[in-house]
Amino acid sequence: MRMRRKKNLDQRISNCNEMLAIVEGDDFYTIPQEQRVKIKTSKDLFGNDNRLVVEIGCGKGQFSVKYATLNPTTNLLAVEKLSNVIVEACEKAHQSGLKNLLFANCGAENLPLFLPAHSVSEILINFPCPYPKKTYANRRVTHPNYLKKFQHLLTENGVVRLKTDNLPYFEYSLEQMQQFGFKLLKSHSYVDVSPSDNIMTEYETKFVSQHMPIYYAYLQL
Repeated sequence: MRMRRKKNLDQRISNCNEMLAIVEGDDFYTIPQEQRVKIKTSKDLFGNDNRLVVEIGCGKGQFSVKYATLNPTTNLLAVEKLSNVIVEACEKAHQSGLKNLLFANCGAENLPLFLPAHSVSEILINFPCPYPKKTYANRRVTHPNYLKKFQHLLTENGVVRLKTDNLPYFEYSLEQMQQFGFKLLKSHSYVDVSPSDNIMTEYETKFVSQHMPIYYAYLQL
C-alpha cells in the first residue's frame, strides 16, 4: 500500500533543504541522460577531503545521525528514494547541527550519475527490502545490477556492510557479492544483545524487541 503523503511535506523539506545534497527531481526520467549527470565530489558536498561513506536506504535517519555523531571525521551521504520518508531524516539531521551528514533523495541505482567513480570508502546497506519473489530479484540492492554500480563507486579495497533480519536474503546477498568479486571479511548474527559497536536503525530496534535474529556481513572489493 502506498504511503500517504505527509502533511506540509513541501514546506517541511524546504525548511531543511540545506541537508539535501542530491535530489533527482520529478523530471529526472524525462530529461536526456547527459542532463541528469551532476557529479559532485566529497569536497563539493562537504567542503573537505574526508573519506566518504554512503548509506543506502536511510529511512527516518536514526542510524544516520548516530553514525555521523560518532564518526565526526567521516562524511556520510545517506540515500533514501522516498521524499515522504527522507524528510524526517533531514529534520533530525538539521536539528543536530551535524556538518558531516547530508542526504540524497534518489534511487541507489542512480548514484553513479551524482558521485565520481571510486570515491566511496564504504557502502552501508541496512535492512533493505528483500523482494522475496524471484521475479523481483533485480530490485534487490545486492543484485548484480546494483553491485556493478557499487563496484564503480567504491575505492580500491572499499567495503560493503550489510545488515538484515531476513536470512534467505542474507544468504542470497553473500552468494551474489562473492560471485561478483567481493571478499567476505566477517559474517555473524545476534539475537537480543546488540554488539557494543553496533548502531541500530529504526527497523532493527523493532526487530530486536521482538527477539528476531539480525544478520551482519562485511565484504571488501
